Amino acid sequence: MTTDPVDPDLHARSRLPRLLEALHAATDEQRFTALGATVLELTRRVAPRPLTEAAAIVDEVLATPLPEGLALFAQRELRTRHAALPLHAAHLFFWGLSREGRLLRMDLDLFALPVDEEHDELTRFRVLVQGVRTTPQLADFVPAAPARARACLACRSHGEANGVECASCSGFGW
Repeated sequence: MTTDPVDPDLHARSRLPRLLEALHAATDEQRFTALGATVLELTRRVAPRPLTEAAAIVDEVLATPLPEGLALFAQRELRTRHAALPLHAAHLFFWGLSREGRLLRMDLDLFALPVDEEHDELTRFRVLVQGVRTTPQLADFVPAAPARARACLACRSHGEANGVECASCSGFGW
């Protein structure tokens, strides 16, 4: 058997049995920490698509009818008055994504429901992460976690536990 010295996977394949042995010997927390670190590292390598390219997704979702009901009032307002895809609600705000790629924040506390563009980067990241849960097509638009981020052990990097936003990581997953 000959080996190709240019094969980039050769080193990884030779380490695989040792890695599997170490993985089986590790505790669940150690395994998850290693897996989470690997996942975070892989997500850092891929640059997110700019939100300005999300117009087709916004149009596709806005074309589907929204069920009637008072509970969906804020979503209906974002969709009809601002042509924005509803992404996430928290306390007094509701965020949506416009066709132009602007992340809009609707203030639910004020009677006129004013809408402004969201500029806070951490909030933008959080809203996009939460939005992917309802609109998975947006996954390519979520920026990577910071370089020093560690996977959240409480929610196993899902951002939620038992259907509720994780209190340990505020829904970030790290």
